[in-house]
Amino acid sequence: MVPANFSDESLRTIKVLIPLLLEKAQEHWDYPDPANLSVLLPLEEHLFPDVEAYRERIVLRPSLRTLIGENAAARFDRMRQEYLEALVDVSNPALGKEIFESDAVDQAVRQIRCLLSVESDFAPKEIQDQVEHVVREIEHLNTAWLREVIQKFGFPTISLVGKAASYRAWRLTQHADNCLDFQREVLRILLELRKEEVLPANVAYLWDRVAINGGGSQRYGTQFEFDKESGKAQPLRLEDESRVNQWRKEVGLDPLEETLEMLDRRRNRI
Repeated sequence: MVPANFSDESLRTIKVLIPLLLEKAQEHWDYPDPANLSVLLPLEEHLFPDVEAYRERIVLRPSLRTLIGENAAARFDRMRQEYLEALVDVSNPALGKEIFESDAVDQAVRQIRCLLSVESDFAPKEIQDQVEHVVREIEHLNTAWLREVIQKFGFPTISLVGKAASYRAWRLTQHADNCLDFQREVLRILLELRKEEVLPANVAYLWDRVAINGGGSQRYGTQFEFDKESGKAQPLRLEDESRVNQWRKEVGLDPLEETLEMLDRRRNRI
């Protein structure tokens, strides 16, 4: 599903918001990192027909060069190459490309919503409302599309579309909070797959998401919120706090305390 399938209103909003995101970057020492900007790579041909002008705007402007280093252009180009190479030697590269595109739109607007949640004066309320509308629309469209993909091909596994695209298909599922039954069905599928076909940590994240969305308690402590008074990250309901780090270790996740500290540092940088 390429961005052309989104409504005209949402496409207009996205095209307005991405430049706002880049402008906002000038006010932060380490935001955005090229890794954040790289989510837009699959959208080059859709949102920025003149790819060279797009590349120059993002990585060669003096203000942004200061933020992400003098070698920003080289780093950005390397990430672009990694994106292209991610779809080599996989069973279904066309499907992988669609997954990258759908995930890129989702990530772009979510990054902007994250900024808005921290700094409400970043954009007028009209833009904030548009962002929320677009996020909801993207969730709905991506969920419907991914459901069709799974019916036709099964869940996009590592052998089918490569590790990077398979990860992004999982992330789209993780964000499908408008459809708990879909998340539950994908979780069931992932639990039945061979370990080499899906990352264990991804299964853990979806396990917790389904549990919290269904009103239960999470096992791995991957779902969190920021305390309104202290501003610090804290896990949502835990199944067993005494065993959470044991369960996290089994799927390759860092101890919960380290993860919460990392989230606090990241939030403080925005």
